[in-house]
Amino acid sequence: AGALEALELAAYDWHIRLRTAVPRKTAPVILITVTEKDIQQLGSWPVPDAVLAEVLETLSRAGARAIGLDIYRDVPVPPGHERLNAVFSKHPRIIAPMLLPQGGRPGVAPPPVLKGTEQVGFTDVVVDPGGTVRRGLLLMDDGRSVFYSFPFRVALLYLQGHGIAVHGDPDHPAYMRLGRMTFRPFEPNDGSYVRADAGGYQFLIDYRDAPNAFASITLGELLAGQFDAALLQNKIALVGVTADSVKDSFYTPYSQAFGDRQAMYGVELYAHMVSQLLRAGIEGEAPVAVISDTSEALWILLWSLLGGAVAFMVRSAWRFALAMIAGVALLALAVHALFVNGWWIPLVPPALGWV
Repeated sequence: AGALEALELAAYDWHIRLRTAVPRKTAPVILITVTEKDIQQLGSWPVPDAVLAEVLETLSRAGARAIGLDIYRDVPVPPGHERLNAVFSKHPRIIAPMLLPQGGRPGVAPPPVLKGTEQVGFTDVVVDPGGTVRRGLLLMDDGRSVFYSFPFRVALLYLQGHGIAVHGDPDHPAYMRLGRMTFRPFEPNDGSYVRADAGGYQFLIDYRDAPNAFASITLGELLAGQFDAALLQNKIALVGVTADSVKDSFYTPYSQAFGDRQAMYGVELYAHMVSQLLRAGIEGEAPVAVISDTSEALWILLWSLLGGAVAFMVRSAWRFALAMIAGVALLALAVHALFVNGWWIPLVPPALGWV
């Protein structure tokens, strides 16, 4: 009925925070951040077109294989508008953002010079009740056109260098395959979701990269040349805002790690999505898998029956209490071990059934 959905999603966040990071190479994603100090030094917001043009040209000269600009530019911000348009047209490795119109909202158009090209991706984010982002988007369809998401465009641009492209799965043509890995679209009742909005082509974000895992260069450092150009060679550069005065942050499963809810900046959130797509395409790493509703029901029934058996056999009060606590601990460890190995299995309903 959905009464336990919030508790189970909290358990999902707990799994992510406790999961031991699997040793791997650092994701080839570098953040170019517009900090509060940068805005103060510029003396204005939004960032002028001339400054953005200089940033994009610098990243291109440094050898970045893909550049994602997470700053809207639907209208000119003089000076330097013509120069910025020239940079967009000259460098096909740049992906610019847009926001799709939804629910009466007009959205945000892409830079006019890039409209209708493959250099545009939408930045819409799926937010769960409670404000936490656990799902990402690959595609959206308005009935007339198919739109690619910003992180998906950036990842595909980088993967071109590895000869990897997106195509249909041989067994399920409606599913998208990236390299050797197929992304099954999210369904409304996947995992512990109940009648969730599954619009578009969604996937569960695995957050396998730790918080603050991505190297960063501030806007001021980039413009002043105070950075190692080798850091950007054949990498993905994501340009975004990390200033507190510009509200571009989201809650994630990491947000409760230290008590107070710590939000993650949008550019870092997209970096997590891009990193996951790269691992899927290059390493064949599968997204988090879920079991069927029937299997979930049998799993809950199993623990309910086990709890009934313990209650029938154990009459001593202290042994009964010990068995009950041990069973919950064993269940939590088993479910977490399965999660570490890529399976999201319900925890809260079988625990309640056991108790």
